[in-house]
Amino acid sequence: AREQSKGIEASIEVKPSYGQSDAQITDMLQASQIHADEDMNARALRELQVEGNGLLDATTAALEEDGATLLGPAERNAIQNRMNTLRSLLPGDDRHLIKNAIEALNSETTEFAGRRMNLGVQKALTGRNLEQLIL
Repeated sequence: AREQSKGIEASIEVKPSYGQSDAQITDMLQASQIHADEDMNARALRELQVEGNGLLDATTAALEEDGATLLGPAERNAIQNRMNTLRSLLPGDDRHLIKNAIEALNSETTEFAGRRMNLGVQKALTGRNLEQLIL
């Protein structure tokens, strides 16, 4: 800035680095680029672990609610085996094994989920006539 009448000039340099040197900022940027793949892999692993835990919780609740009436012993055992496999893999760091275990449990429970949906629709429609269903 320049004061017009006296010709005095002053300047301010603004650096949004919060007191860090250019070398420190460069080092931080390089480190973030170096670790980007590690960070992405760690995030992907954590997302799968969260998904797996959610699937285990949902499957456990479904089994408790409808497993006894909608599943035979062999089907229930197969689902339990898939759940145990997933549960044992979740603490680990092999994303591919966890993903495969999630997919296997989803596949094993697909028919059970369909039966549960059919039961829910049946319960909702029981005791209603056609006129009550038309909006």
